[in-house]
Amino acid sequence: MTELPENPTKYTCMPSVVHRWVLLAAMSFILGLALLDETVVSLALPTISEEFGMTLTQAHWVVNSYLLMFAALVALGGKLADLVNINYLILSGMIIFGLASLACGFAPNGGFLVGARVVQGIGAAIMFPLPIVAISRIFPPERRGFALGVFGSIATIL
Repeated sequence: MTELPENPTKYTCMPSVVHRWVLLAAMSFILGLALLDETVVSLALPTISEEFGMTLTQAHWVVNSYLLMFAALVALGGKLADLVNINYLILSGMIIFGLASLACGFAPNGGFLVGARVVQGIGAAIMFPLPIVAISRIFPPERRGFALGVFGSIATIL
């Protein structure tokens, strides 16, 4: 049985410098998208509750359902990155998040919206830890700290 190398980036083909930075920008966009979604919904909560005739408690479930699923499953998303091809995870997380966002936009009532937000939280939990994993794999150790700093800065600005 073969053992895995201690530093997998040392033994694998590294992307070119340009590709690394393009991937870094894409990963930052993913994190920014997950964070922006929560901010937008929190700001729109009064309108959402009015449109769907929801009580204040029901309206807060629109926010809380997303956060609960996200917080409960984000560690699992990171563990999945160790077990499954990260490219498939990023794509599946984006598809789940995107379809759930579409469902939120066309929600006919408050209950459906809360359910769609639960699914959206699952997609965000899959996507959220993956950029750090991807950055750790595509940047050599001497550039990794700088790349993670740029990643955090770009994601917070979005």
